[in-house]
Amino acid sequence: MTRVFIWGAGRCGRTLAEALHEAGHSVIGTWNRSAEAAAKFEDAPWPAFFGDTIPPSLCDAEVVWVTVLDDVISSIGPILGNGQIALHASGALPAAALRQNGANPRAVAACHPLQSFGSTDNGAQHIRGITFGIEGEPDAVAMAEHLVKSMEAHSFVVNDDTSKALYHAACCVASNAMVALADRAVNLFEAAGVSRAQGLRALAPLILGTALNLSQTEAAEQVLTGPIARGDSAVIERHLDAISERTPQELETYKNLAQEILRLAPNTAISKLIEDYSNGNLQ
Repeated sequence: MTRVFIWGAGRCGRTLAEALHEAGHSVIGTWNRSAEAAAKFEDAPWPAFFGDTIPPSLCDAEVVWVTVLDDVISSIGPILGNGQIALHASGALPAAALRQNGANPRAVAACHPLQSFGSTDNGAQHIRGITFGIEGEPDAVAMAEHLVKSMEAHSFVVNDDTSKALYHAACCVASNAMVALADRAVNLFEAAGVSRAQGLRALAPLILGTALNLSQTEAAEQVLTGPIARGDSAVIERHLDAISERTPQELETYKNLAQEILRLAPNTAISKLIEDYSNGNLQ
């Protein structure tokens, strides 16, 4: 059992606290900026602190897991004890952010959950089975791996600042860009006379099903379905014609995405069709 303090108990911090508690660790406290935020955790089985006063139990923690906004992380390090391991949950910042401003914890690491936390209900369920990206100093990396494994999650280690930036870019492409892509799909639904709310509701199970299929393979191309994977150029041509007629502002996005799919499932006829549309030969 490890004594852990969560500094910054928003969605991510609260979820981690619940998962750590269920895994058998001692969550000796959480901290929030405001009393209003702390009041949301009155039912938690650990003390919830807020405001400018440093909680006394912070000194008793073996691990302090910092889950505040990126631009605040460097200000937390100086309040930590030199016998403590400090983790932060940022996907973008290196572990060294916890050593700025004269901070001298025992060891530091970044331990970032690859998950989007939309709810704080049943934190352990949100953590179980996900992956954490870890980067930092050996003792802190070992502790992070131990905590992650105890929560029935997975982890891998990213070794340098450039790799960390690429790692975070990958996370943003998979999560944030997917939201933008879903919005583009909803635009096409809307052009077909389907409301945006209906479109989003219809897309969610499709996206979840694709994500589940991806989780069960080691090669993205094995998950591909649809007309490009089947080599059905007639269907693609109908797509292009309909988009050109009803919502031409979406045509460039569709063609670019088709090219990305063709990279995974090459097809000469469909590639030529997309090229002809790009050159204005078929519009």
